[in-house]
Amino acid sequence: MRLGARVSFDRLDELDAHLDGVDFPVELALPHRLDDFLPVAERMGEVREAVNARGVEVLSVHATQGRLSEDGHLRWARPALRLADELGASAVTFHPERDRRDRLHGQGLYLRHLGKLQAGARATAAVETFGGGDRVLQPEEIVDLDLPMVLDTAHLHDEARIHRLIRAHHRRIVTVHLSAKGPTEHHLPLDAACLEAVGSLLELGWEGGVVLEYLPWHHYRVRADLELLRRFVEGERGIEPPPPDDRHRNDPSRWGFTAR
Repeated sequence: MRLGARVSFDRLDELDAHLDGVDFPVELALPHRLDDFLPVAERMGEVREAVNARGVEVLSVHATQGRLSEDGHLRWARPALRLADELGASAVTFHPERDRRDRLHGQGLYLRHLGKLQAGARATAAVETFGGGDRVLQPEEIVDLDLPMVLDTAHLHDEARIHRLIRAHHRRIVTVHLSAKGPTEHHLPLDAACLEAVGSLLELGWEGGVVLEYLPWHHYRVRADLELLRRFVEGERGIEPPPPDDRHRNDPSRWGFTAR
């Protein structure tokens, strides 16, 4: 089991700052909005050089939020897979977009495009879990179709559902996005439910990448939580993660991995 955290950037000129202090494996998240990504889609070589210059190990790449069911998907999906291959990453995370008009038609196009992309790449093209009923692929459909899965514990509010997915599909889960959820927000630091999910994976002999995905004002917790998670994976029990602390919420200057 490989342990790391998510590193995101919105503009290419911010990438060095976002990598500052990173001495752990990462999932590298490309610009979230498609409109922000397309201007740099042809500059993935610069992204690769920045990552390699820092000596950062990339477990996976998170593609921008494009619509894989639409004809223009190659403009953004292919660069993400190419970058993953060049960085030696094992997987690329794709979102299943919303489709409120004809979900099953959109699902068919999504699956066709996903299959063609995978045929030309070494990295695994995997679909992230979301709970909304209007997504072109719901978590149980990912299982039924035997697709590679990125299990996000913060997107599914039913803990029993998370454990059912683990039992049913652990052989095809390539990455786990691990974070806690609260009454009003998610992507919070580790809690007991996160450790229980990892424990279920350990019992099944799962080997893959666990990526901590936190709101930026919780990035200061990443190193401590990676160490806590390492102790848990190595067999220590009785671990009680501390509650979330919003000390940096209103201070963006402290939203990095060097903050304490």
